[in-house]
Amino acid sequence: WYFNLLSLFRVAGYLKTALGADQGNIARKKLKIEKELSQLSNRIDKLQDLLVDGAIDPQSYGKTLSRYTSSQEMFEMELDGLKVSNTYEKQLMDTTFH
Repeated sequence: WYFNLLSLFRVAGYLKTALGADQGNIARKKLKIEKELSQLSNRIDKLQDLLVDGAIDPQSYGKTLSRYTSSQEMFEMELDGLKVSNTYEKQLMDTTFH
């Protein structure tokens, strides 16, 4: 009985360490995605300036804007997924180890 309890605590410790490492990975991924979203936002702003200045035709503007907004949506969905995953893992750790 004592051995099983000790084994259980060891496994719990390993899980807590593993989940904690995932938290760091999630934070790094989140920062990377937020940087990408910021860059895309800046590109869209510059693209709009090009259109207003007449430096780009409306057709090229539309194609490029579509590409940028598609990328934005993809990154936003990935970011939302990380937030959900992070919240779930935090709740799992809180209920398991407290």
